Amino acid sequence: MAVSNTKVYPKHMDRDIDTIFFENYSAEDSLYDKIAYGSNPHGPRMRTIGSGSGGKFTEAQLSGLGELEEIKEGNPVGFDTPEEGNEKTLKPTKYGLGFQVTEEMIKDDVQQNFRRMPQMLARSAAYKRETVFWDLFNNGFATHTAWDGQYIFDASGRTSMKGLDNTENRPDTDVALGETGLQAAFQYFDGLYNAAGIPISGGSNFVLIVPTADRWTAQELWKDEGAHQSANRNINTLDPANMEESWRPLVSRHLTSTTAWFLLSMDLHDMRFMWWDPIKMDSADDFATGNALFKTTMRFGVACWDPTGGYGTSGA
Repeated sequence: MAVSNTKVYPKHMDRDIDTIFFENYSAEDSLYDKIAYGSNPHGPRMRTIGSGSGGKFTEAQLSGLGELEEIKEGNPVGFDTPEEGNEKTLKPTKYGLGFQVTEEMIKDDVQQNFRRMPQMLARSAAYKRETVFWDLFNNGFATHTAWDGQYIFDASGRTSMKGLDNTENRPDTDVALGETGLQAAFQYFDGLYNAAGIPISGGSNFVLIVPTADRWTAQELWKDEGAHQSANRNINTLDPANMEESWRPLVSRHLTSTTAWFLLSMDLHDMRFMWWDPIKMDSADDFATGNALFKTTMRFGVACWDPTGGYGTSGA
């Protein structure tokens, strides 16, 4: 941590505030890193871009190869060429906030309430990670676009690079969370094709993301032995015990809609959180006022390139 001290503030105060901040920052509950592609520093899909990237990250879609062809006796093998398609560039955003401590606060604050300030700053920093990432969902219907220029969750359907249409990843008419709507979401993943027109698996590990208002409906769909809200003895077809796929609900307090819900394939989705500069604390003394200044900054970006691995609806 860069420190410039006068005699007014002992160096141990900077170290103490630094420790308080990072201990509280690490202790804050987080949801973004349970979902985001690229956020887990210990996982295989971590992506830290770094400051030497030129301030942006660009990735282009690459098609797969077609089916193998029959070869007649004596004939040569045919060759296919992958095609480069849609391209998207992400530029990071820098976020920061600070606080200052006066000489009088240090001298007169017997209870050392000023030590709560780094705790509050840590909470603000942790909250910022969440609000920025979850905006991909909150505004994925009308603001955030994927690499094809369409909204992340779009009811108009998409065309693959080699001409085969994929089913839209948002229903034509938005529906509330329920058995029928969730069945349609799983059926979406059953009908996926890659850019070359070959069927692909949506994976076997899914997360149903819901707002707090739908917590109990999600739990019922996940755990009920019988059909949801039915007096009949029909089985719950969405019970993971009755499905080939595994899925679980995740309640997000950061969804702004009380009715929107999303089904993500954890094997396929591309909702990314990408660090450029991890969070840091800096401090200095203000010669003019005698105040001690503390600030935290971080730089990252969020985006979705390939929307295939997610299905969403704004609910009803």
